[in-house]
Amino acid sequence: MEIKSPTLTLGGSPPYFRCGLILTGGAKLIPAAGLKTRIFFDSPANCPGLNGANQLTINGGTTVEPDSANGPGFYFLGSPSGTPASKIYFGNGAATAQMVIYAPSSNVEIAGGINLNGTVLGRNIKINGGANINPLHEYTPPP
Repeated sequence: MEIKSPTLTLGGSPPYFRCGLILTGGAKLIPAAGLKTRIFFDSPANCPGLNGANQLTINGGTTVEPDSANGPGFYFLGSPSGTPASKIYFGNGAATAQMVIYAPSSNVEIAGGINLNGTVLGRNIKINGGANINPLHEYTPPP
């Protein structure tokens, strides 16, 4: 699923299940008021349409707003063996509020001037290009 420029409002229940999600070009992801938003990503081995692409891309002026539990939460099954690679990319001027990235079997790249507030857990985390994680020290962990 690719979202360019519009606003996407997500409810909290049931959780969302995806192979991939691209938010770019000034898109806005807004969780519904008062609800927790959780998005789960299948293993790349079960998603032949990915063809090596990122499972989650947030870039190009995209904004992700917080939900009621200091999320939204993005959860990745990933590739325990590392093949095929499960990849997540944040960058190119995206602005995010609070989010949780749980991807212990995935590679995460945070780059290109993004301001990322939240928690990131990944197999490999690469930070470059002026990326900031919790630059204002405002993240509040979920209960």
